[in-house]
Amino acid sequence: MGSISSSPHLLASAGGLKRKNYIVGLPLEYLENSDVFNETKFIANGLIQDGSLLTPKAQVSTHAVYFSVLC
Repeated sequence: MGSISSSPHLLASAGGLKRKNYIVGLPLEYLENSDVFNETKFIANGLIQDGSLLTPKAQVSTHAVYFSVLC
């Protein structure tokens, strides 16, 4: 499953990121003040894969990697 840019917020809201490493395209201050994100699992850079979950930030280069992994 892939969740790119700020869409990991939806997974976090549903409890889907509790035990998963992830990256999200939201300001760090938002994560610190949010009650849905597990800050200890946040990784600041890269294309993060934890099991079957992929969470890249939205950039032109990561879009190419993201879609090549899925195809």
